[in-house]
Amino acid sequence: MQLILNNKTHKLTDEEVVSRFSQTGDPSLIGVLFNRYAKLVMGLCLKYLKDEDEASDMTMHIYKKLLEKLGDYEVRTFKSWLYTFSKNECLMKLRKGSKVVREIEVSQLEMKEDEEEKYTETHFQSLSKAIEELKAEQRMCIELFYLKELSYNEIESQTGYSWKEIKSHIQNGKRNLRNMIKL
Repeated sequence: MQLILNNKTHKLTDEEVVSRFSQTGDPSLIGVLFNRYAKLVMGLCLKYLKDEDEASDMTMHIYKKLLEKLGDYEVRTFKSWLYTFSKNECLMKLRKGSKVVREIEVSQLEMKEDEEEKYTETHFQSLSKAIEELKAEQRMCIELFYLKELSYNEIESQTGYSWKEIKSHIQNGKRNLRNMIKL
């Protein structure tokens, strides 16, 4: 769908469009960016979500979210920022509903159905205790990422940790949890 936009807007660089949007909040400027990058975002969403309808919905979700969030970020290179933003949105959708408990349960032995309820409660209690025993940085990152479902960007703004530190704390925390939980 091509939006009708004036020629002056089409000649602006991505960064100029973002700057104008930050200043004015004019949603037609997001339309300019949508026209330029809708295929890129749709392709990325399709790569991660593997379903055309879901990818299309996610593409629209991403542009809706741009209206809300773009002014909150300092964007230097819009195309690469949009790629990362879109990728994170897809990954958040994929992991929605996926908690640390499920990851650890998958790695455990298969259980009989009648034992499953007892196992889940015991496992949850063990997991809660193990999370409390993690180092403070790991515990904080695990809780924010899995339990509160925050993105790396949101965790970064709350904790001050860099993306690499957050990733490291989460990976090390997950490994330590697996080692602590022995059922």
